[in-house]
Amino acid sequence: MNKHFHSKNNSKSLITFFLLPKGSRLAVIISYFLILNSCNSTEPPPPPVIEPTDTVTVSITDKTHRSITINVKTTLNNRDWKIELFREKQAEEDTLLADFSVETEDTTIIDDNGGKGLELETEYGYYTILSTETGEIKDKSEKVIGRTLGATSHNYVWEEYTIGESGVLYDVWGTDENNVYAVGAFDIGDTTYGLAHWNGTNWTPIDDPGGLAIYGFGENDIWVAGGKVFHFNGTQWLDIDRGDQVLSDNVVYTCLWGTSSENLYFGNQGGKIVHWDGRRGSVVKEFLTTSITDINGYNKDNFWIVGRKNMTGGDDLVVQYKNGIWEQLIDGALMSQYPNSVYPVNDKITFICGNFCFYNFANQWNAVPINISGSYARVRGSNSNNVFSVGNRSEILHYNGKDWNRYEELTTAGLVLLNGLKVFENKVFIVGMNEGLAYLLIGN
Repeated sequence: MNKHFHSKNNSKSLITFFLLPKGSRLAVIISYFLILNSCNSTEPPPPPVIEPTDTVTVSITDKTHRSITINVKTTLNNRDWKIELFREKQAEEDTLLADFSVETEDTTIIDDNGGKGLELETEYGYYTILSTETGEIKDKSEKVIGRTLGATSHNYVWEEYTIGESGVLYDVWGTDENNVYAVGAFDIGDTTYGLAHWNGTNWTPIDDPGGLAIYGFGENDIWVAGGKVFHFNGTQWLDIDRGDQVLSDNVVYTCLWGTSSENLYFGNQGGKIVHWDGRRGSVVKEFLTTSITDINGYNKDNFWIVGRKNMTGGDDLVVQYKNGIWEQLIDGALMSQYPNSVYPVNDKITFICGNFCFYNFANQWNAVPINISGSYARVRGSNSNNVFSVGNRSEILHYNGKDWNRYEELTTAGLVLLNGLKVFENKVFIVGMNEGLAYLLIGN
């Protein structure tokens, strides 16, 4: 078939075409394209076959002073192969940490040297080897490097503030060292304020709702709970419990924690745990002989709850929620010290304080070896090597990853109650009451 338009007869054919009536011209055009399409009958080639990619990815997701957390992701198709994860340290033989099937497509492993702890401020490498059941090595991943944290300093310079003519502050939270909120109730003249804001230079009272606890997820996403529940959206404080019967029925709230405004937990004086999913509240757990004093965690699947007996014959409480299971801790030495607060760093390191302070490393609870004159209301940190605990009589403890320090120069026999704290890498904010005045303490 001739498909060449520029043949010698092309000009004659064109003249003949234009001499045809208009209707005939249209029929010729349609016939031409039908013939052209019928001639182009070759089917398009099939798309190329893309073979699935086999990959093993190793990454470091967290570091403390005694451990490194490693994540291994796989997309392997040969289910008969296995993966081995190794640790590398200079001048030492490589150590096998774990081996598992390639069917485990996403796993996280905390390397704490088998409960002995890694060395402080030390570099470790991690890699995987892919092999068959007979031991034939098929591949080796890229090595990733992690460095454990070193000890921090106990040397802080303390700045003291009081605000108002009377009052108390219960909790403190902030996005950074220059944007911090303290919550409670304090009087200035004839006005009662519920919040004080730190802008890096000054504390400013804010005529907005007060409460017993504060927590947030950004400068425009902050929650306050107590006799009511409020949410700050960047413009205004909204009364959330007014529109939710469950939230309203279960005040007074003493603490709150969560991973987002769609996954938030409130603890109340009656031992109930209320969950907020972004739309409505629901009671998810009840400990009816306990007043919940603290909720704290490090991801949505792992958090802790502590509480004190709220009646004669009641029970003190230490509970871990892990992957959908509520497990109550029963430890005679720990439970006899009236736990008030908890700070879990990861699945291997947890701090709990009350009449005394304890820290758990590799499933072993150890008492803090320091004599104190008061008790502790709150324990928080920026990581495992920078942990503070505060309480009455102006008791302040600091753990730097190596040892504990008690700031005896701040301790007093007077009526000084330290209720809450927020710890940043280089600064700590502490709030409470000093001889009837709302009290704020900043350590630099």
